[in-house]
Parts: sequence; structure tokens; C-alpha cells
Amino acid sequence: MKLHPLLIPIAMSISISSAFAAGVPVTAISAEEGVYQPSIVLTGKLEAQEHARLIARVSGYLHQQYFSDGAYVKKGDVLFQIDDTPYKLALQSAIANEQQAEATKRQAQLNYDRTNELVQSGSATEANLDDASATLSIAEAGLAKAKASVDSAKNDLWHTKIRAPYDGQLGKSNFSLGDMVSPIAGPVIDIAQLDPLNASFSLGEDDYTRFPIDQSGEVIVSLDEHGKMALSALSITR
Repeated sequence: MKLHPLLIPIAMSISISSAFAAGVPVTAISAEEGVYQPSIVLTGKLEAQEHARLIARVSGYLHQQYFSDGAYVKKGDVLFQIDDTPYKLALQSAIANEQQAEATKRQAQLNYDRTNELVQSGSATEANLDDASATLSIAEAGLAKAKASVDSAKNDLWHTKIRAPYDGQLGKSNFSLGDMVSPIAGPVIDIAQLDPLNASFSLGEDDYTRFPIDQSGEVIVSLDEHGKMALSALSITR
């Protein structure tokens, strides 16, 4: 029996055409123009922008603590009171010295004015006027020194109260009532400003190229809804 050679190509053509006709289903959607908003989830920590160690500006015994450790305070709140008795006495003494210096200066001024009149009338010499002028200058310098002592005493008395420099949260006090504190005794307590806070985290090289410097965006800080916040020496733990 003889086969006709044209029958084989025709059969293959029919088989291939049938396969293409069956096809594989493809899902397609329409493209829409929009803004690409990349996002990334990172693990980091929150840090206070301002953190101060409050040191006593004057020496004395710690007399009173007005806020407990870890308390939230406002700017200007008095946190501690140092025994101010010696500083009140020092201010009273400085004021008395100022009053005495004022009296001395007034007397020197009167003496200078009288001597000047006598010189004009010929009843006193220029040397007498020079002496009166020198005495007046010394009295004026003494009064200026006395006024400075009053200002210094007022400043010391004001600093017997340790105040919060800004709104924030206190740490743990390093001294107990009755302890001696001083400018060289170390910080009495720490305070951290909680608004605003800095978020510190590490960014990989690939993510760094996706988020260039100064690119605007929204930062969302979240905690596990079952987490708890606890204060321990001004550090936040989970």
C-alpha cells in the first residue's frame, strides 16, 4: 500500500492550530495613573531631644522633695528645696551693708559739695577738694560693691530651689532628704523632655535608596496593643 506524502503535513497543521485555539485563560486589568507611595516597617527606639542632669547651684542640706521619682512636671515647677536659712541671713547682711554704703556715699557727696563751695570762696584749697573727691570715689565704689553683694545673695537664695527647666518626666533622685548637695556633688535628679521625641532606627542600603534625604512622608509610631510601658531610670522597656 502506498502513502500519499501530503497527508502528514495537513494532519500536523490541524493539531497545532487546535492547540493555539484552546489557549490559556489570562486575566487583565486596566492601568490607571497614580502616585507611588512606598512604605517600610522598621524597629527602632524613641529618644528625648532634651535630657538634663539637674545639679544644685548652691551647697546645703536637701530639705524638701516636691515630686516623686518618675513624675511628669511642668517648666518652672520647684522640684527640691535646699535649706535656705543661711542664704536668707546672707541676704539680710548684704542689704544692711548696702544701706551703710549708701549712707557713706551720701556723706562723702555732702563733704565734696561743701569743699567745692569753700574752694570757690577761697576758704579751702584745691588739695582739700582733691581729698574730698577721692573720698567720694571710694564711697561710690563701696556702694557698687555692696549692691553687687545683694544681687549675688538674691541669686544664691533663688537657687536654693531646684526647678524644672522644661516640661518633662523626672528620673530617680540621687539624694535623700537631709543629704548635703552642692555643685560638685553630682546631679540631684535627671529630667527628660518627652515632647518632641526623636525616633532612632537603622536603615538598610536598599531602603536608603528608596527614601532619599528630605523626602516628605508620614511617620507612624505604634506599639503592640498588648504591650506595657514601664519607667526605669528614664529608659522605656517593653
